[in-house]
Amino acid sequence: MYKKKLRKGCLSKFAQTINSFFRNYCENTALHGFRYIIIGKTTFHKIIWLTICVAAIIFCAIMMLRLSLYYLNNPTVTIIDTSNPIKELHFPGITICNNNKVYKPHADKIAQKLLMYGFNRDMTNKLFSSLMKLIRPDKIEIDNATASWALDILGYTVEKLMLELMQPCDLLLVRCGWLGQLYNCSKIFKIVKSKEGFCCGFNYHSIDYNNKFSWLTNYTRAIDNKETNSSDLLPGVSRVLNVPGTGRDIGLAVALNIDAKNYKSSVRQFVGATILIHDPLDYPDVGAQSASLQPAHVMSMTLTGTKIKSSKDLQHIPLIKRMCLFDDEAN
Repeated sequence: MYKKKLRKGCLSKFAQTINSFFRNYCENTALHGFRYIIIGKTTFHKIIWLTICVAAIIFCAIMMLRLSLYYLNNPTVTIIDTSNPIKELHFPGITICNNNKVYKPHADKIAQKLLMYGFNRDMTNKLFSSLMKLIRPDKIEIDNATASWALDILGYTVEKLMLELMQPCDLLLVRCGWLGQLYNCSKIFKIVKSKEGFCCGFNYHSIDYNNKFSWLTNYTRAIDNKETNSSDLLPGVSRVLNVPGTGRDIGLAVALNIDAKNYKSSVRQFVGATILIHDPLDYPDVGAQSASLQPAHVMSMTLTGTKIKSSKDLQHIPLIKRMCLFDDEAN
């Protein structure tokens, strides 16, 4: 009995202490509303203010919980910094594609080979036209039997045949300049694969089809050894270029020879070329910006760029949360 009285006394003293602390806090706090719980004129007023204050505390707790959960699921912050110098931006990769994917002089050579194995003119023309199926599968029907027969006779893969039938880059690109200085186009452009088929790329650092297929040298114009420059001095060859500055005369200038008379199979209904602009390390695919160029026209393109930089500390965050890959994680 004595223990029960002692326990009640302790609880009563503890309740008094809490009540005294609460009253002291409400009377002196700067938070709006709490002091009215104590100094309210009536009990009803005190209950109303107590309800409002408790509801505000619950609302704040819920908001803090939601923000905490959002941070745990999205632990990265994006900051926009406009003070980065333009020279730190990469100059884009430029890929130039003739709409004609079957260059007539090369097609005639292959047709001569096929005629020796029983092909006729109609069959070879149909074969060359059907190659566009690889780029425009929804527009052109392909005779798989004829195509397979031709590839078996020639001992070619489709890739090798398309490469051999393209207009050589040194014939498509007549004059090339970088920062006002002329360069041999064959030295600064190389054959690249893109969504438009095989094209000529500048400042593109991926597969080099000129080295992958040594037989391509038989189909390109001989280049004077005196014009050969060190690859370290050639723009966009050994390393990714940075933006050199701003202005219309700062960048790449190219004169093209579309060579309409040698069109045999085009991916579009007009004579011209397509210019793809993309990241120099990325495949020129759907994400690339593109523009069409027609003969006897001059086109000037103005570019804007954005640099995205991530802190190395992000690598400690699980991939499912940061939703991005570093260069050494791409494989």
